[in-house]
Amino acid sequence: MANLQLTGVRKVYPNGAEAVRGVDMTIEPGEFIVFVGPSGCGKSTLLRMVAGLETITDGEITIGERVINDVSPADRDVAMVFQTTRSTLTCRFGETCPTALKTAVCRNSRLTKR
Repeated sequence: MANLQLTGVRKVYPNGAEAVRGVDMTIEPGEFIVFVGPSGCGKSTLLRMVAGLETITDGEITIGERVINDVSPADRDVAMVFQTTRSTLTCRFGETCPTALKTAVCRNSRLTKR
């Protein structure tokens, strides 16, 4: 498993709307990352850029030592999972995260520790 690094990643649409503003982050192997924010803040756009389903305007995305900006989605070896909000509307944050982790087949002892 390799790390994922985003350096100055931006997405500006032809109409001038800036969906993602200069994201800099590194996700190390084994880390569990959750993007949370209001509708329209760029969460899905960022994930789509990492997966290669959306082109980036500026910046660099690397997996390990490989720059993947121009790599086709099929050759990136990346997958995405989206959670529907319909099933968790009545849950608080502390209830929603363990539900997602259980779905990912984590053992209960690990959930309690986190």
